[in-house]
Amino acid sequence: MKGVLLLAHGTPESLDQMPEYLRLVRGGREPPAELVEEMRRNYAAVGGRSPLADITRAQAAALQRELADGTPVLVGMRNWRPFVADALREASAAGVTDIVALPLAPQYSSLSVGKYREAVEHARPDGMTVRFVDSWHDHPELLEAFAEKLRSARARAAWDEVVFTAHSLPVRVVQEGDPYPAQVAATARGVAARAGLGRYRQAYQSAGRTPEPWLGPSLEETLAELAAAGLRQVLVAPIGTSRPGPSRARAASAWAAPIRSTSHRPSSAPWPTSSAAIMPVAEAGVAVVGGGITGLAVAYELTAAGAPFTLFEAQPRWGGVIRTERADGFLVEAGPDSILAQKPDGIALCRELGLGDQLVPTTLPRTVYVLHRGRLHPLPEGVLGIPTRIGPLLRTRLFSWPGKLRMGLDLVLPRGGGGDESIAAFLRRRLGPEAVQRLGEPLLAGIHAGDPERLSLKATFPRFAHLEARHRSLIRGFRAARDADAASAGSSAFLSLKHGLGALVEALVQRVPPAALRTGVAVASVARAVGRFRLELAGGGSAEAAAVVLCVPAPRAASLLAGEDSELAGLLSAIPFVSTATVLLGYRRSDVAHPLDGHGLVVPRREGLRTSACSFFSSKFAGRAPDGHVLLRAFLGGRRDPEAVARDDASLLTTVREEMGPLLGLRGAPVLARVYRWPAGTPQLEVGHLDRMARIEARLAGRPGLFLAGAGLRGTGLPDCIGDGRAAAAAALRLIGGCASGAPSGSG
Repeated sequence: MKGVLLLAHGTPESLDQMPEYLRLVRGGREPPAELVEEMRRNYAAVGGRSPLADITRAQAAALQRELADGTPVLVGMRNWRPFVADALREASAAGVTDIVALPLAPQYSSLSVGKYREAVEHARPDGMTVRFVDSWHDHPELLEAFAEKLRSARARAAWDEVVFTAHSLPVRVVQEGDPYPAQVAATARGVAARAGLGRYRQAYQSAGRTPEPWLGPSLEETLAELAAAGLRQVLVAPIGTSRPGPSRARAASAWAAPIRSTSHRPSSAPWPTSSAAIMPVAEAGVAVVGGGITGLAVAYELTAAGAPFTLFEAQPRWGGVIRTERADGFLVEAGPDSILAQKPDGIALCRELGLGDQLVPTTLPRTVYVLHRGRLHPLPEGVLGIPTRIGPLLRTRLFSWPGKLRMGLDLVLPRGGGGDESIAAFLRRRLGPEAVQRLGEPLLAGIHAGDPERLSLKATFPRFAHLEARHRSLIRGFRAARDADAASAGSSAFLSLKHGLGALVEALVQRVPPAALRTGVAVASVARAVGRFRLELAGGGSAEAAAVVLCVPAPRAASLLAGEDSELAGLLSAIPFVSTATVLLGYRRSDVAHPLDGHGLVVPRREGLRTSACSFFSSKFAGRAPDGHVLLRAFLGGRRDPEAVARDDASLLTTVREEMGPLLGLRGAPVLARVYRWPAGTPQLEVGHLDRMARIEARLAGRPGLFLAGAGLRGTGLPDCIGDGRAAAAAALRLIGGCASGAPSGSG
């Protein structure tokens, strides 16, 4: 039997219950007397009793009537009766075995919806399947419901401004990768578009009483600012829940008087569409656009030199594709999981930041499996799949005997012509077609989520071309490199950090002056203006800088520069990017039959699976899963399956479980399941990329003070991005060192 469980925060039924309620909210800690009294005053302001419980029960009854098939709809509260556990027991007693858990908070946060999930998982009766809805912040019917309320309110009165509001969160939670502010902003945009709003503000309320910073601006600050600007009528529209609360009502009523009583006329200037975009822009000699690892490396270098700058990041968090989370004892890497040790820039930066003792190597054995004809075969000993010993190559069943003999011809074949060629063309020429099918496509091209027939060898794996040029034979070249590295035999080719790569982002942010950091501020365009650069901000306002470093994906850089240099923008927009999805599954060790004695597996396209690779993450690095558990990271999308990211979470999870289940002996349901999407997040350095970059560099040479850095330009991977960013910072420092005009100014 199926059922629905509506999840809510909970609220006391009377003022006398306030101390007990606050003890529950505070995890059992006794609330201070002044907090109890303040909350009682807030509830008294709305009649002495919150209507939330009644509204939630009415929603449940309405949903049950709408379903019209007898499906029971229950209500579970996290901090009041009926508790989640009570509702699940009631559902089980009624015969429900399959229940959909729907939080009434539309946006996901680890501190709200994440806690609901924990409560549900902790109290789930044996034999009951729970399908949890993590987020529905952009569901069309939700947006339309909010928009209809907005249209109705605007029809009854003339409002000078609309302020969308949601519950605040500690900034540290957002910096750890919480999607909440991005989802709140998406809800606001969607409602505004449907309601026909040309402008609006966004604010937060109910920040906690802790010394750490919380998301802002607060509703109180926003209303005071609007009052000072002469606005009389402001409509406060809560969008962080499907029903309003006393804290929002109290905040709005407390600030209504100064807004309504002001005698100043409203400003005729248009309001920006994002409250974050009107933050004052600090004066900066350099404007850095993009707060991923490249932009942070630039900011770190500028900080060390004492140069003035401002770092703009459109998203609410730093780090770009680096996103580390902790969940139920698992350490989750949503993006990259390691740093290539061969390229020194990444490891060197970690050591500079004092993270040297946190660097951890990959664990032994470092076997990678290749799926061939439905069976997993360990890759023969070598470097990036290129064999360096004859014995393992002869013994493997991954390659046929004709294929092995063809690979052996590499030892006698002449050098190539030295031109730009694809990974597939190079491997086919040196090692034969089987090497393309079983190495080049799943492993080498798989690293870039690309097509080996299109990816440029010199742009993606220049070492291969260098070894052929020096040693004639690829196998001889890698064997020589292996012998040269004999002193460091057993060392790891990849390193990570004990607490995940997010620690690198945190360390960089801590080294940068807070006044130079601007999250939630998108740059709309960059153009030269009277010897300086002018940056127009997406939400209104502008900034000027002596130098600009763009650390954003090439297509985004193209849009920023379209009005400044159409030819440069065209070159940048021609660099393709593909979308990928990462699926993480945590299992009890007893539910995985495979020994996971290696780092993972790759899947050639010919095997017909949508999953292109699966990393045995808890085997690759220590400390990634709690005792008695394992963590897998599967990858989908890219050139192989460009539509993968458009599929919903349930579909992607099902695909990975169904495809990896028989290979790894997965039994039962995972104890952790996460899906992360990276739309247009992986650059494709295809044949011709180096020529295109030469033309880009030529255009930049004619625009002193404009710099480009990051993935998809001069390389890919974290070390390349870090090195590129630091080099761009050094170039900007040389330029502004000779600028007599000093630091630029900003306006908002």
